[in-house]
Amino acid sequence: MARVPSLAAMQRTATAVNPVAMNRQATISASNQDAILQELDDLAGRGGERAFTESTREETAQRLYDKAFSAPIDPQRITPALQGQITKLTNKPAMQAAMQRARELAKNEGLDIADPAGSLRGLHYSLQEIGGMVGDAKTRNEKRILMGVKNELARILDKISPAYANARAEYEALSKPVNQFELLDTIAQRSTTGKGNATLSKFGTAATDKTAQAFSTKRNATLADILNTQQLNRLGNVRGALEGIDFLQNAGRGSGSDTVSKLATSARLPGASWMSRVPVVGGPVTGLLNRGLDAVYANANRRLEEKLSMGLLDPADALQLLEAAPVASAKGPGLLGAGGRKVLPLAFKAAPLLLAQ
Repeated sequence: MARVPSLAAMQRTATAVNPVAMNRQATISASNQDAILQELDDLAGRGGERAFTESTREETAQRLYDKAFSAPIDPQRITPALQGQITKLTNKPAMQAAMQRARELAKNEGLDIADPAGSLRGLHYSLQEIGGMVGDAKTRNEKRILMGVKNELARILDKISPAYANARAEYEALSKPVNQFELLDTIAQRSTTGKGNATLSKFGTAATDKTAQAFSTKRNATLADILNTQQLNRLGNVRGALEGIDFLQNAGRGSGSDTVSKLATSARLPGASWMSRVPVVGGPVTGLLNRGLDAVYANANRRLEEKLSMGLLDPADALQLLEAAPVASAKGPGLLGAGGRKVLPLAFKAAPLLLAQ
């Protein structure tokens, strides 16, 4: 449905001059915000889905890793070339720091891996610590170098133990939905203001490829590289809803103050006869739309005035009420068809988007 700035301005004025419409709009706005925030929560898996996914990954991977650790390593797999790669890698400062941290963690777990490079478990713990160092990297260059160390160690571990390679592949597969939830949770957090309301500007900054790149080892990662089609579509729906709210709040504003714009528009709304002497010299409702409103509202009774003010909060109701309005005294040119049939301006055929009623 097309969005018409003039009708958005009329809706804002209706809520300003009619207390009932104002309360109704407040209820609609609160419901819209609740719906958007609930959708962001659902996308982030805050209802328990994320926690379940994480626990499933950890339990499954740990079982497979323990199986790999308990299986004897085939000495023939440790070729001289592979041993040389291990020695070269373990002499790197980052690897030395990771192995030291791995020894400490193992002791806290009641395990003794005095030489992490000499056991599959020790190298695995070192790999996990390298991963943590990548996440803590302060610069892009540091992250790139540490990722190189991590990837090299992972390849060595896969060559040493096929069972370990299988466990690691399973962990990476189960990590995909976890990473998706983490990215979506970050987007949800960054989309809200300090008062807890989601806004288009906040969401527009949060739901970007730049945000996605923090959750991927790919340098130019995009949201589409991490999220699935359904998640992308749901984010698109959130964006569309926020665009609708932003449109209703801001479309059709003139260059002057919002108060003056509402005063000008209210001269064309029912229930504001005391303001009928205020000239409409600008603002969002001009030309044919002004003449159309004059004709439609000319003989509206008090009950119709109330309905029209409320109807402006609902595009379908607004169109129905306007088309049913009496036009016997209509004087605006171009509003009467053959035989006195009323012809509404095209602007009324497309009302601004509302989320929910």
